[in-house]
Amino acid sequence: MTENTELMPVPPGPDRTIMTLVDEARASLEVARTSGEVLEARDKARVAYDAAKSAIRIAKARKASLTVVHQAHEFQGQALHLRCRAEMRFAEEYNAAQDRGEVATGNRTLDFSVGDGDAKPATAADLGVRRDEMHEARQLSEAEAEAPGFVEETVNSMVAAGEEPTRAKVMKAVKSRKAPNKPKRDERALWIWGRLQDFDRQKMYDVAPADLIADMDGFMQEKCRALLPKVIAYLKQMEKDLGSETEN
Repeated sequence: MTENTELMPVPPGPDRTIMTLVDEARASLEVARTSGEVLEARDKARVAYDAAKSAIRIAKARKASLTVVHQAHEFQGQALHLRCRAEMRFAEEYNAAQDRGEVATGNRTLDFSVGDGDAKPATAADLGVRRDEMHEARQLSEAEAEAPGFVEETVNSMVAAGEEPTRAKVMKAVKSRKAPNKPKRDERALWIWGRLQDFDRQKMYDVAPADLIADMDGFMQEKCRALLPKVIAYLKQMEKDLGSETEN
């Protein structure tokens, strides 16, 4: 009896496996809600990247067609871009946590809340992020903020040129890019932003003004009387300007 080979299932090849790994990394990043989940997506992207790299090595050893190698490079590029996206997102969330006062500047303590109010905040190192990795993640994030799509375009250009897309090449492109000419930021903008942050961090809303006034001497109280109307008027104008900017 002749075997009907057309009905036999075709086992998935390396490309099918790599595609699945890339899709899993992409799906994980899309649904990630915590920094730990973002790092998990990053690790999945690393696995997909390594799988594609291994497939390329095998394909070259078997003298496979350039089409097969190029396809593997495309998967490798997708995995690399996902890894970079995850790293940039982690860096952005880390920076935001710093701004909220959840990260101590000295020891880099970061509160990745997991539902246990008594749990000690974790550090970036506890989650597997080294100092140099954090620095490079911030560089990626800054480059992407200055030129949206920069990272993906850099990866795609490598693939289009028939090159192996690597993170080292991405970082080289990031570091060698021409920095845009930006006007120097007024230091007073940073100063007032920091003072508003301090007002929140010191939990001033929980302190009765009368209690603070009671701790002031006569000279301090007199100065407050003179300065408060000016400060209040300035902050009201600032609030108005911020509102108009948001509406635009």
